[in-house]
Amino acid sequence: MSTRSYGVLMATAATVVLAACSNVPYLPDHQGPNVPFLSDHQGRVYYATSRTDHLQLVAYFESRARSYDAEAQQHDKLADSYARGVGLGPRVALELAAPMATHCRKIAERFRASAADARALAQGHRELAGGGK
Repeated sequence: MSTRSYGVLMATAATVVLAACSNVPYLPDHQGPNVPFLSDHQGRVYYATSRTDHLQLVAYFESRARSYDAEAQQHDKLADSYARGVGLGPRVALELAAPMATHCRKIAERFRASAADARALAQGHRELAGGGK
């Protein structure tokens, strides 16, 4: 490879790397009055300093907990249906019903654990906001 080809290759690679880096979101050093509140919860957690910030996180984590509870209920219903053989179709052996029901129950349990974690995070932010229990 000639020196010129190598230089063009390196310049192209540098351009690609810079273009890729330009898509990385900029996170300011502080949450000042002219910096919009970050839309993702990770940024909100990182930059939460005020009572309002923490109360927004309380609402977010409580919402996630409700969502996880709903998912757990859906998977409990699916597990019950599979345990009764409902929804398996005539070609599926009934011996598959137990593993499918077990699978759904495990997922439901994970969602319940996630809901509990989200509630704990909401409580922590409630306390940081000065709201106590």
